[in-house]
Amino acid sequence: MDYTYIMSGISMVLKQGSVNKIDNNAYASMVSETIRKGNYRGERPFLGFETMFNAYQEDKLMTGYLTNYDRFGSTWHSDSGGLQMVTQNKTITEELKDKIYDIQANHSSYAMCFDEMPIRIDGTNKGMTSRLDLSNRQYIVEWAKDKAILTGKNVKRQIEVIRKNNSDTKVFIICQGNETEDFVKYYNNVMAQLPEDYYTSIAGVALSAACTGLGILETIKMLGSYRYMHIPKGMGNKLHLLGFGSVSRLYPMMLLKASGYLEADITFDSSSHAMGCLLGEITVKDSDVLKDGKYAFGIENIRSKRVDNIYRHIYSRYKEVMLKQFPDLTEDAYLAIVGYDHTTSKRYHKRRTPRHLIKKYNITVAQSICIQLYTRFLVSYDSYTAFSKRMASQHKSVMTLKEGIKEGLISDGCEQFKTSKGDQVAINGLLMIKTTEDFENHLPLLKKSGVKSNHIKRFSTLAEASVPLKVPLDDLYT
Repeated sequence: MDYTYIMSGISMVLKQGSVNKIDNNAYASMVSETIRKGNYRGERPFLGFETMFNAYQEDKLMTGYLTNYDRFGSTWHSDSGGLQMVTQNKTITEELKDKIYDIQANHSSYAMCFDEMPIRIDGTNKGMTSRLDLSNRQYIVEWAKDKAILTGKNVKRQIEVIRKNNSDTKVFIICQGNETEDFVKYYNNVMAQLPEDYYTSIAGVALSAACTGLGILETIKMLGSYRYMHIPKGMGNKLHLLGFGSVSRLYPMMLLKASGYLEADITFDSSSHAMGCLLGEITVKDSDVLKDGKYAFGIENIRSKRVDNIYRHIYSRYKEVMLKQFPDLTEDAYLAIVGYDHTTSKRYHKRRTPRHLIKKYNITVAQSICIQLYTRFLVSYDSYTAFSKRMASQHKSVMTLKEGIKEGLISDGCEQFKTSKGDQVAINGLLMIKTTEDFENHLPLLKKSGVKSNHIKRFSTLAEASVPLKVPLDDLYT
């Protein structure tokens, strides 16, 4: 598998109903089989599928529920929850970190570290609330080394706790930077804190855009750093991209992977598809019932043909899994059970299907809630499969271009895109990059051609930044 998608924000998807009012074994079995089979035709999606929980905020969901049902058959990653602790003004003590490490060791195959970010918030733009507005964020160069050293010490302790638990959980080293060179220096300073015999407990490197920015140019600069990093013998060869869930942001990665520049097993996480069940929307592709597109289902208080067709789509795709648990579940019965309110979890602790429908379709309260919760999962999972198909299509285009270059049909990797804008031509040129020297030579072309940039301001020292810190960190993401 070339790429693996990791669905974060899983607490929005795998909701727990009251344990005495839901058939948890059936629920877990359906989710497990869905992940294992891939889709309704038994085809494996282009993207692998794994899941992530927050070891600080979602520890009880994992320890008190999901673990009791074989973690619903998924491979789990765990976030440290460090950002959430900061935004909640929680004091991050060594004892609290150790508690997080224990949870990660016992409930995940892969664990993110506590990373320290050399960034501050400029208090002059208090009115700026957009998540995409980076004008009040400042990267402080003089902080970078010390922050990386602290991160390295966090990773060292994390591995010690994991090994103390006799766990084979592997740690991702999160690297921060503002320019390509920053990421490399950060990585080197982290690795300098780790004894060689710790390398076997490291899965690989996770790159974060929290200190660089959200533009395509910043993404490319960040991706370029990985080739400069020395991955020692014994350490894992995974490259993770934190918070990447769109085809456009992942496209440069696909080009650099196809060129051979990125020699790693690539994973990336996003909560955008997990949020579908909360927002009341599903993304559909190649359906037998609906046209391709995004559909809202949580905006109507009454049933309509449009809403029913959304649920017919889900039933059509996943009925084989449902019928194994509920052989008498017809489409009519399914439509009677679901579709009233999947944008909130409040009613999942109560009987939601009217008594006359339970009697009519000979279904129990526990089965009814089980089907509703499974449907909630499917809203997000089916959106992931649509995203996977878009990624597959993009990958096919990349490989077609690569083959054209190989056969000499395209001389410079860009002729196929003469009708494209200059920035797209430059981006597609990434397919020609194989070495760090190639990368350095191509960067000026990317900048000159106007590749979209949304860069975080860079300052050598805190004194140079000069503005008092006033804005809280709750707008900062990682």
